[in-house]
Amino acid sequence: MKKVLFIYPDVDPYIPDFSGRYNQGVAYISAIFKEEGVQVELLHIKTYDDIDRIGSVLKSIKPDFIAVSTTTNMYPIALDAAREVKKYENIPILFGGIHSTMVPRDVIRENAVDFVCVGEGEGVVKDLIQAQRSNKDYSGIGNLLYKKDNEILENPVRPVVENLDSLPFSDKKIFDISKTEDMKNSAAPFSVSRGCPFHCTYCVNNRIRKLYPNPGKHVRFKSPEFAINELTDYLQQYPDIRYIIFHDDILLLNKKWANSFFPLYVKEIGLPFICNSRIEMLTKENIELLKESGCRRVWVGIESGNEELRKSVLGRNMSDKKIIEAFDLLHQAKLDVQTFNMVGIPGEKLEDMLDTVKLNAKIRPNGMQVTVFYPYPNTDIYDQAHADGLIMNNKTGISYRTESILKHETLEPGDIKFFNLVFKMLVKIYQKFPERWPELDRILTHDNLNRGLLARIIDPSINLLKIIYVKYVRKYYNIKKSNYKL
Repeated sequence: MKKVLFIYPDVDPYIPDFSGRYNQGVAYISAIFKEEGVQVELLHIKTYDDIDRIGSVLKSIKPDFIAVSTTTNMYPIALDAAREVKKYENIPILFGGIHSTMVPRDVIRENAVDFVCVGEGEGVVKDLIQAQRSNKDYSGIGNLLYKKDNEILENPVRPVVENLDSLPFSDKKIFDISKTEDMKNSAAPFSVSRGCPFHCTYCVNNRIRKLYPNPGKHVRFKSPEFAINELTDYLQQYPDIRYIIFHDDILLLNKKWANSFFPLYVKEIGLPFICNSRIEMLTKENIELLKESGCRRVWVGIESGNEELRKSVLGRNMSDKKIIEAFDLLHQAKLDVQTFNMVGIPGEKLEDMLDTVKLNAKIRPNGMQVTVFYPYPNTDIYDQAHADGLIMNNKTGISYRTESILKHETLEPGDIKFFNLVFKMLVKIYQKFPERWPELDRILTHDNLNRGLLARIIDPSINLLKIIYVKYVRKYYNIKKSNYKL
């Protein structure tokens, strides 16, 4: 193995002029390839038309190995890309990423796929390179599925990498970071940890943790010193960076680590940052630490405003009272906060979606993201929905932003789309007229209100306004995205 073409599908048709996002997982694997003396080139698929470039890319780069990293929603594009490669040359193709980890046997059955990596890939790549160089078989490579004599073979899963400091710095140069979506706003995506200890039924972390023979080590942090050194290197490569986006599941998960890391961060880095957190972590003490360290915005998952649904269906054991208290503390600290919300959850009713609207109206976030619930394969909630016969469309690739793949007994597809489209507007209305909530509830849930028809009318108008704003207004006035306003 001398030259690798890394294929990373990253298409977002809902963002005009989308320029792709940096992916730290891909960058880590690229760093391992390069550490082993392998040349790496990236084909960053940002539009569907990029697949048509594969023939010319193969001719230009002449790789002897293909690596593909894909999510579930990008999997059809990844598979099309692999099939396109095989049209030209029979180059070995390795699939990795979250979709391959969750359903590896489905992926390896595809004719265009030769290897599948389950879970963390750094050790797999290193062992695969050594095996090919020494002409050894692949039977000793943990986390690997492969084909031999028309038979699919599956090796045991190896332990997670417990010491993240043992890994090289991620290879940021494989991406043209300066032209990615985040860097349009001078933002640097970064992670200091891996794993999450919570048991949300819809999240892949809950299932991934059970894959490994050392599940107790699933949550790991880089040492504060190593993380600061990598951030320093990052800033030296890209001096235009003005703030950091920590993509860790929960940055404040390890309080002892945080108390060591943040003083170093303030001293050595000193840039404002955005991070994810969870209601349980948002104590007065933790919020003060974030504020003092330069945090400007916190992303928090609410998901459902119905407490019973949130606990029994989603596995998020947090009360409305705790959520409201945490947001009061965030507002007192003058920290911006954005909520993550879902509509179309299994068993959800119109009244439950309105509960989510009303909880957001009460806690008054600075920003909101609302998506259509999508049951990812092999998660607990997917298995339950499948057992209950709720999976209406078992195809991957449908966006979690637009339509549901579930057969709802209590909701129509138009109901879900309507609430997804007008969610933010409804929150503002409920905030403005708190004394008229019962009346608003009756109107929005009335049988005679054709929510599906309204959604069909509203949808193209919203998309047109987005295109006009991004292509003309924001460019002309050089407006930064409100999502990242500091």
